[in-house]
Amino acid sequence: AVKLLLFYCFDTLGLHQVYASIPSNNIESKRLFEKIGFKQTGYREQWLKRRDGWEDVIYYQILNPLEA
Repeated sequence: AVKLLLFYCFDTLGLHQVYASIPSNNIESKRLFEKIGFKQTGYREQWLKRRDGWEDVIYYQILNPLEA
């Protein structure tokens, strides 16, 4: 599903890049985005407020491979 969304973003919308912000404890999402080619580009400490405190967020980015 994510690959289909990326194809739409790059091929149909003509976007140059797509990014995602993922809570640092969401291991499954981090693995998924890394597996499909996203690179970690940023990190924000204590960025996301949760009931039990603050959580870090990791930013991932992928560039349009159709422009390469």
